[in-house]
Amino acid sequence: MIRIILILLMFVSFVYPKNIIKSKGRIYQYSVDNRLNNELDNIYKYINIIGKEYNKTKNKAKVYNTFNFTITSNEFLKFRQEYFDIGAMHSTFQNNDKVYVTQTDEGIFSIGVYCKITPSTSTNIIIDIYKNNDIIASKSLINIDEAIYSNVNTIINAKNGDFFKIKVTTDNSITLDISNSTDTNQQFGFSVFRVL
Repeated sequence: MIRIILILLMFVSFVYPKNIIKSKGRIYQYSVDNRLNNELDNIYKYINIIGKEYNKTKNKAKVYNTFNFTITSNEFLKFRQEYFDIGAMHSTFQNNDKVYVTQTDEGIFSIGVYCKITPSTSTNIIIDIYKNNDIIASKSLINIDEAIYSNVNTIINAKNGDFFKIKVTTDNSITLDISNSTDTNQQFGFSVFRVL
């Protein structure tokens, strides 16, 4: 019996080392990694708070289309409607495939696109986010033969004159139907927000 108790004590001491913290009825192992993770969590929370404050006044745009449209296998998407455009970042008529950064709003931006795509036949689909003429984020959809919802997001620094746009590509010459979007059924949209 004594031998069994000693073995149990050794097991407990191994599983729960001496450097533990008890807080609100829970036991946490304390380590350098934990301290670093806590500091990173605090930094991310601080960035999030700052981003929310900036978003109250900084430029941002969210654009879309209110009708279904069809594209061929290698096109930049055009956006003819706006949920909002604070800072004249987008035009619904001229260069409506781009959202621009202005001189007064240089900084770090959150960029995202979401869409419902229906291919005419089975294919691979690639959705790319461009900053100027360079791809900064991408998603590949493999062997798609029915309607699919997808999104791509990234965060990047941008300066005056930079612009963002979206390209959809397939590996063969087929048509892709992009669903429309409304206030109550948002199936398609492209957003650019200044966060810092």
